[in-house]
Amino acid sequence: MSGPGQVEQELEEEELTLTALPDLPLLRVLSHLSGEDLLSVGRVCIRLCELTRGHPSLWWGKKASIRASIDSEELLLDMLQATPACADLRLELHVDADHNKIWGVRGFYFFFSKTCSDELDEADVGNRARSLSLLIMCSVNYSEYGASVIRKLGSRTKSIDFKSECIRLDEIFDSLQNATSLETLSVDWHYDCMVPPLKCFKTLQKLHSVTIQFCPANKDSGFPDLRLFSQLLEAHGDQLRCVRLLTHDAVPLLDACPSGLHRLTVVAKKGVLAKLERMRHLSELVFAGYPPPAPSELATFLRTWQGPPLRLAVRQCDTELVRALGAAVSVTHLELGGWDWGCIGESGLRALPAVLPALPRLQSLVLFASDLVSDVFRELASGPVLSLLFLNDIQTSVCRDLVLRNSTSLHVVNRSVDENFRCKVILFGRHPEAGLESCSVCAEVRSLIKQECRTPRYVCCEQSD
Repeated sequence: MSGPGQVEQELEEEELTLTALPDLPLLRVLSHLSGEDLLSVGRVCIRLCELTRGHPSLWWGKKASIRASIDSEELLLDMLQATPACADLRLELHVDADHNKIWGVRGFYFFFSKTCSDELDEADVGNRARSLSLLIMCSVNYSEYGASVIRKLGSRTKSIDFKSECIRLDEIFDSLQNATSLETLSVDWHYDCMVPPLKCFKTLQKLHSVTIQFCPANKDSGFPDLRLFSQLLEAHGDQLRCVRLLTHDAVPLLDACPSGLHRLTVVAKKGVLAKLERMRHLSELVFAGYPPPAPSELATFLRTWQGPPLRLAVRQCDTELVRALGAAVSVTHLELGGWDWGCIGESGLRALPAVLPALPRLQSLVLFASDLVSDVFRELASGPVLSLLFLNDIQTSVCRDLVLRNSTSLHVVNRSVDENFRCKVILFGRHPEAGLESCSVCAEVRSLIKQECRTPRYVCCEQSD
């Protein structure tokens, strides 16, 4: 039996043997390590750090959960030294008053991905092929820490997603002045206090996409102070390409949005459609949340639209609204319903076949449906327009039949939730699995379901099956 000293010596010899390997064999060994182990190995010595930083493929698809005091700022920065130097940093900072009840321990959570940000234009995809997502969970008392992290990581950070509860945001926004590489910003704020504007908001030259949503922290929170957010939008003027105002309280910020926006998501409160008349560069318009647009107002807006061809999505959709879409003569892409917002019902589905012939430019139709209306689906699937259909808990044979009846490139997504509330997503299409990366419809599916499932299972439907 080996004694403690002999075991220690054997371990030292094994470690020396490993680090003595040439680069290629050593990289093969490293490729089998977990995300946590790679973070540890990359901090052992300079050579291992150079290998983990210089070979992003070691990290693809790997996760790491580091349980540590949230005050360990030096530990966080030290771990990042071992991660791929070329990876875009996507920073998520979640400040939660009930953090200890939910997570039990503070810490850092990493995910390494080959995919790029969904906010990037197609031309930028080749330049941004890898990303590192870093989630930092902390309690409400550590907002200063979050601001400090942003200041130190700002030059590398492409995306910031900040979720806060009962906290002042002015310090966080002040730290954004250091985020010189920032392209996308998302803020989900549970407000309960006034937030003064900054004396000066430095323009972030690369920022092009902003998402804002508010929620009162309690019934006495009143109405949020929008000055800081107006300052953010106005400081970036026409360089903004995409703005999402996802809650009712955020809609007044529409007045601070530039007229040159390309993509807009907004809640259709009364008067919103009239405010969109000045935005004649929109190529994508999404109506999120409740209530849906008033059918008569939407019909007038679509009929008089003088901008470019439009991608239109309406998350809440009833029969009257479907009929109003007959005025959408400039719409090239139509998306009705959404898993997070609600599916289009049977009456709306039955009204749809009569509306589609009135849309001369329509190239693709995406439907989220909860009810299986077989005759309507078969009619839609046999036409040239329907490109993507989302269903809930439908038999596999029905999904395959819908794909095979379509004469073009219909894809069907079927979602089910098991007894443990885990989401299962299956994508049905005609092309071989090898075509997943090059298929534009498959790419759209991945974008639409990214919050629920990172990679759907693909089923190739063939006539011979």
